[in-house]
Amino acid sequence: MIMANSNITTLPAINSSFDGQPRAADCAIAKVLALSSTDILRKLIARHAVALSCYGDVPQDKAAYWLNEAQAVYISTKTKDGVDIAARIARLFIAKPVNKTVRVKTHDRKPPAAKAAKNEGFQLDIAQGVDGLAIVSARVPMSVALAMAKTYAELIAPPRVGRLSIAA
Repeated sequence: MIMANSNITTLPAINSSFDGQPRAADCAIAKVLALSSTDILRKLIARHAVALSCYGDVPQDKAAYWLNEAQAVYISTKTKDGVDIAARIARLFIAKPVNKTVRVKTHDRKPPAAKAAKNEGFQLDIAQGVDGLAIVSARVPMSVALAMAKTYAELIAPPRVGRLSIAA
């Protein structure tokens, strides 16, 4: 029977030398899980190798498999007291501070769009619409907007009987 050690306070063998992630040796995890031997855990690791690889590589040296936090939690759920143990292991990794550099992919940044000077009082944006028509957006004084709307209406509207009304 696999029984969990109820006095889990530390995970002694945390190592970040493989890929910068904190990793625990399988023998340390087996001890925390109170397994009678490390071989039991290694058989679980072998049985669930495909699932563990979804959480990253599983480095191995002569002494141990080195599992990251997600892998340790996953494999611990495969034991009898797995859910309780998974929560304990997660708390151990959270308690262990890690100083790591976050790498950001390089990319080309476009400079911000030029803004119209505030004292110009006029801004006009024209874009190509998907239907071949232009999309026109203007920031102008109200009197100019009314004159533009009237001119546009006269350009596109066929002659009508009556009067065009544009509200101010």
